[in-house]
Amino acid sequence: MPLRPQQRLRRAFEAWLLRRVPRQALPQRVGRRRVYIMPTPAGYAFGALVFALWLGAMNYANSMGFALAFLLAGVGLVAMHLTHANLLGIHLRQCHGKAVHAGTEAVITLDLGHDGARPRPAIFAHWPQSVAADRDGADLPASDTARLRLALPTEHRGWLSLPPIALETTFPLGLFRAWTWIRPDIRLLVYPAADTRSPSFPQANHAEGEDSGRHLGREHFDSLRDYRHGDPRHDIHWKRLAKDSKPTVKQFLDTADRRLWIDWQALSGDPESRIRQCTRMVLEAHRHGWQWGLRLPGVSLPPDSGDAHRHQCLRTLALLDAPATPHG
Repeated sequence: MPLRPQQRLRRAFEAWLLRRVPRQALPQRVGRRRVYIMPTPAGYAFGALVFALWLGAMNYANSMGFALAFLLAGVGLVAMHLTHANLLGIHLRQCHGKAVHAGTEAVITLDLGHDGARPRPAIFAHWPQSVAADRDGADLPASDTARLRLALPTEHRGWLSLPPIALETTFPLGLFRAWTWIRPDIRLLVYPAADTRSPSFPQANHAEGEDSGRHLGREHFDSLRDYRHGDPRHDIHWKRLAKDSKPTVKQFLDTADRRLWIDWQALSGDPESRIRQCTRMVLEAHRHGWQWGLRLPGVSLPPDSGDAHRHQCLRTLALLDAPATPHG
């Protein structure tokens, strides 16, 4: 749908402002020179009303009309000062989000705070109009913090630099809108999108050497060991945890090596299609609690399991500089 002239003008003005907002490390504080303020539509209507009252008082030489017009003008000026002051001194202390798959929305968490002695009501955050329409707001308590959440759409795998974040307020009367732009120097990792087709796993390789007949697996219980970060929850010995208050993990053995290798060369399609297939296989292997390894051009990750291994594989796929597919 084509944009209206007012929307095109606002986006052009927004783009002009954003070119002058540098990326900076957090925390960032809203200073006086970085706050912009303009009347809202209600503010323009209020100004027109005050002007009409003043003209009427001039025409009829009515002192009560002058008093009302000047009183309303004073209220408007005080409201403008309070709106501007409501945004000053606010800190964006932290900004973070979890890695997501391309094509989904990442939830970005903003921790806002200030050191003032009075609360800051009705503080809102949003992205530029050209990025997303999501918006969230909160009342900041005195000398405290509040948490806002914004959804950010993702399209491509790899690193995604966060767009500028607008902080704004129309407190107390909604006659003026004060806003500022903050551009945190933060990147979000975007995993590749998973292939929607059913995965076709290659055959598991068999181990060689001394341990070929005995290795970690899922068939027979072998022993207990201390819990390590990333171990599947279903392997925790819950009954022993109730007695010892120390988490232990059950280890199983297989009689044959059932470790899975996800091999780039065994897949077909263009590089991006192979990356999506590998992503689907990694997610499926993790969901089933298997051990899997990943063979990519120039990279080989040995078989393992758990959340840490899943993240390492997906990160490697997200940042992979995929080679061109040779044409036959």
